[in-house]
Amino acid sequence: VTINASTGKVLPGPVSEGSTQDIMMENSKLAMTIATATEDPQLQGVTKGKPIDMAAKGFQDQMDWFNLPYVSKAQPTGPDAWQQLTVKSGEAKVVESSSERAVVSVSGTSVEDPDIKVDTTYTILPDQDWITVETVFANTGQESKSVWIGDAMDYDGAGQKSGVPGHGTITLSYSDPKEFAPAEPWIGMSGSDRQTIGLVYSGNTTELKAYGNGNWIMSRQTINLPAGEKYLLSRKIVATPAGSEDPFSVLSSIYKDHQAVK
Repeated sequence: VTINASTGKVLPGPVSEGSTQDIMMENSKLAMTIATATEDPQLQGVTKGKPIDMAAKGFQDQMDWFNLPYVSKAQPTGPDAWQQLTVKSGEAKVVESSSERAVVSVSGTSVEDPDIKVDTTYTILPDQDWITVETVFANTGQESKSVWIGDAMDYDGAGQKSGVPGHGTITLSYSDPKEFAPAEPWIGMSGSDRQTIGLVYSGNTTELKAYGNGNWIMSRQTINLPAGEKYLLSRKIVATPAGSEDPFSVLSSIYKDHQAVK
């Protein structure tokens, strides 16, 4: 497959939950399912428009879900910090699908503050180990807002572990999440199948922190959104063979390559 974004396919794996009614985006390196019909019980009511299955070519889906994105009034904290059920979206739509690129767009709203609109665009190009994801948070209200934004991810395959740059491999228990200041702007998870799934952020990432444990990991940062203003959160959602001994070094390489191109 060069490039495709359509319904009708399912990504196999031990925690696969997508159906043929959901949208699968794929190229020669990876495939990812965005929910349009499937409801994940842990993302009850807000699954639509979020990625629920993902795997590198030749691997099975080990991802439970990506809670991508969230926007919350209070700082996410504690063992259930990942459970920010705060962005509800309408339909995910394939707006472009050619041999050169495919684009899926999702329009959503903050559950806690309907003045905040949340629009996410997924773009896949040929032969890349990632899908570019851009979310625009727009304050349509009359007052300035201060909110927490980010993404959470849950790799449920055997041997699950998280990675944050500068902090190595994280295997903290579920009840003991911690905050980490990342040396580079990415978070990742991996398991015994030697597949690495991650989020590599770009743009202004000085406030970006990682938070989580060995079961799940999330990004979080606080932003001020003046009335009528927008904020762009940009990241690559990566699925790739782990390669070296350190399963997370591949995420560092993708980040550094992106910096070099800039």
